[in-house]
Amino acid sequence: MAGKTTTGKKTTTKAAAGKTAADKDVQVAAGVTATNNVPEGALETNADGSTNAYDADGNKVGTATPEQVAAAEAAAAKALEDQKAAEAAAAKAQKEKENAGKVKVKAAMRYLDKQLNEIVEAGTEFTVSKERADELVKAKVAQIVK
Repeated sequence: MAGKTTTGKKTTTKAAAGKTAADKDVQVAAGVTATNNVPEGALETNADGSTNAYDADGNKVGTATPEQVAAAEAAAAKALEDQKAAEAAAAKAQKEKENAGKVKVKAAMRYLDKQLNEIVEAGTEFTVSKERADELVKAKVAQIVK
């Protein structure tokens, strides 16, 4: 992750392309935020090897050593991984919530499902409400999968 850091109330580092969603800031530590929104020329290295540091408004507030930049970039990468993991967990929880009270069934034969408005092939597994599963079993077109 190539980037710059800032100091003061808000610290930022420029995230590498593809590392974050466009223009989406990521909180990486107390007072440190990774962002793709940095001032023009912010990614240039000073003659002494330091990089300029900017506040949230894009004003230069100091410099950061290469070690500080590397630490901020590592923290930003970890925060991004943590954010992606949290989003995946939330999506999984939402799917589980949506499937609560639903039953997995397997088509026993090929049939036209009028609710789905499609032909269901024998052996196809899908999830339906308990009531719908009971209807399909009663019609002998599907079996409940345990």
